[in-house]
Amino acid sequence: MNYRYLLVLILVLFTGVGYSVDISTCQTLSSPGNYYLTADISNKDGDCFTINVSDIVLDCNGHMIDGDGDYTGYGVYVDAYDYGIITNVTIRNCSISRFNYGVYFRGSSTNYINESKVEYVNSSYN
Repeated sequence: MNYRYLLVLILVLFTGVGYSVDISTCQTLSSPGNYYLTADISNKDGDCFTINVSDIVLDCNGHMIDGDGDYTGYGVYVDAYDYGIITNVTIRNCSISRFNYGVYFRGSSTNYINESKVEYVNSSYN
């Protein structure tokens, strides 16, 4: 094996380089990387996205994350309280509505919300 390729492989494996993935459903994001929403999410009961690791970008690409209107759950929940220190999470280009919490950074710091809209939520903590 060429040693140059081996060195590159080792660097990628041990530097924590994230990856990019397209998503179209609510889920837990537990690996660092860039996640791109490819479709609107409508009428979601409960929580939509839970993030429990640092170094994540959730880019909704202008898509909507919409709750079911009973104003429970989280549109995006960053849970540093249960999972330890979480930093460098970016929520970008999202339209989030009809949850109890639109975006909730629980116990985390140095995170960002860019070019997003949160409306019709029940909580004052947004």
